[in-house]
Amino acid sequence: KVHVIVVLLLYRHRAFWLICLAYGICTGVFGGWGAILAVNLKNFKIGEDEAGWIGFYSTVAGSVAGLLFAGIADFIQRRTKLVLIIVLFGASAAFCWFLLICLRVLPASKVGLFVSATLGGLFVNGAIPLFYELAVESTYPIAEGTTTGILTLMNNVGCLVFLLLPMFSTLKNSMDEWMNPTMAASCFVCIPIMLLFKARYRRLSIDIPGSR
Repeated sequence: KVHVIVVLLLYRHRAFWLICLAYGICTGVFGGWGAILAVNLKNFKIGEDEAGWIGFYSTVAGSVAGLLFAGIADFIQRRTKLVLIIVLFGASAAFCWFLLICLRVLPASKVGLFVSATLGGLFVNGAIPLFYELAVESTYPIAEGTTTGILTLMNNVGCLVFLLLPMFSTLKNSMDEWMNPTMAASCFVCIPIMLLFKARYRRLSIDIPGSR
């Protein structure tokens, strides 16, 4: 009975589903994009080993950035939403840079591809703790395990949808044409979604008496 009540409370929680939507789109697409990055970059003679190193650098950079962004959000309390939006702008810019290189609008180079992809991963992976923090704050006192579990589910759904797209013949034959625009767009579209999100720091108000 308690679980049913919790699910109903989350179902009616508009702000929470805005976070879920943004999180699922941004991190889900990034997860699928990274999984088939070698296919994406075959025209630049970048194989699976080098693509794997890009993923490695992105993960390490994102882990460090996550600690940094979370520290900044903790230092300037009640501004987590603002920090997240800035991070999403950074991710959008990085993947737009990557896209322009792939389209050969900018000079094509392995260094440019490595740096732009790693920066994109830095911002996307670094945004994950901010998404979780906002979700937990906005749904308090609902148990954190429930809200974070649904966030993780949305990430998997976003990744699954992205990886299912190549099953369509028209998309399978032109993967390098739609993957990168989709990756850049997935970060950018999350910005207006988060602008619609109304941040409420319920847990913080209890942890710090007198905080509003």
